[in-house]
Amino acid sequence: MSQTIVDSRAAPYTVIHPRIGIDTNFSRAKRNMVVNHPFYASFLMSRLEEVFIQSDDEMFHYGATDGKKLYINWENVNALTYDQIISFMIHEILHVIYMHHIFMKGREPRLWNIATDYRINWDITHEGLNLPSGCLYHPETPNVNSQVWYRMLQENRDGETGGKKKNMNWAQGGGKNFGSGIELVGPDGRSLTESEMEKERQDLIIDIKTAYNNAKRAGKIPGNIERDFSQLTKPQVNWQAFLMQFLQDSVQSDYNWLSPDRRWLHRGFVFPTLDVVIPGLVALLGDSSGSMSNKQLATVGSECIYAVQTYGSMGSDAEIPLIWVDTQPYVEWINADTKIVKPKGGGGTAFAPGFAWIDNAIEKDGLDVRAAVYMTDGYCADFGPEPEYPVLWLITHGGDQSFSPPFGEVIFLPED
Repeated sequence: MSQTIVDSRAAPYTVIHPRIGIDTNFSRAKRNMVVNHPFYASFLMSRLEEVFIQSDDEMFHYGATDGKKLYINWENVNALTYDQIISFMIHEILHVIYMHHIFMKGREPRLWNIATDYRINWDITHEGLNLPSGCLYHPETPNVNSQVWYRMLQENRDGETGGKKKNMNWAQGGGKNFGSGIELVGPDGRSLTESEMEKERQDLIIDIKTAYNNAKRAGKIPGNIERDFSQLTKPQVNWQAFLMQFLQDSVQSDYNWLSPDRRWLHRGFVFPTLDVVIPGLVALLGDSSGSMSNKQLATVGSECIYAVQTYGSMGSDAEIPLIWVDTQPYVEWINADTKIVKPKGGGGTAFAPGFAWIDNAIEKDGLDVRAAVYMTDGYCADFGPEPEYPVLWLITHGGDQSFSPPFGEVIFLPED
């Protein structure tokens, strides 16, 4: 028996009910996952409903998932080898774990699936699993997240990188989808609201933690999950308190009892002032690329002012550099009295030019930079070499929630 389903997000497919013997490659693959891939097996069993289908649509070539259901195009999946079926199942599960069905909202579905497949297939290959020939994979590209892949694909297609197309012919979508993520929608076919998306994310975090703990007891945590677990399940933090501690740790200061804090004398309290022993600077960097919305730029501006005021409260009245960066740096100097900052840029995205400006100022001008705070939406993979000073990344609301830089600490700003 079969029934035709018209999905509002994709081409029609037909639900089927095949008889699957215990000796088929599919059944053997699932048993293998329980023993050798307990994290993925636990997540699959607790989270995804398997739906077997027939479809000629590209998005469903092997299968797809919306985070709730795993659609399996039985004829094509059944033709895969035993180990390729394992890779297919893990591929689809990673679409859900990396929340691609949530972050798809507002993006071009086909381009988004190309981006997410490049991201996932890199993980699968580096875990020693086997992909069918012709799948989207580029071994020479660093392991960057799907949002960065999506932007690189857009820039390559549209020629948005300073008027010059990158040499990225491999990123034109050649190759086939191994499995797709499709947008999770409500019962009436509409896109989820922000609150519904957040609830879905919180439910996912619970399922990820459960699967992680089950796999940990078995002593088999996948390397990519171990690497990304803290980002996937990150809690909300008091970022302003964290910023204060970061600045205090970066700039040496001490209490001076010989010069009491006059703000408390009229109330009969004698408190010391905070003197800066080593008056090093904290450099501020603001992402001003074209991916930043006006609201995000306003957030960056306000947090820059907050940061310089926090720096000033520690006893320093020095001007510090605020470096706006798209593909080149634009510098303005601000202090604790600054009320308005002026973003400049609007072009492509690169983090490296901001750090390069700081390194040049240290070497040629003797600028004593002790730390850097970089405010961005996180949609970039051009970090440059790791600087010698500590870096704190502040990711704006609506930015890349899977941002995992090669250096520095990361704080995700809450919604205003």
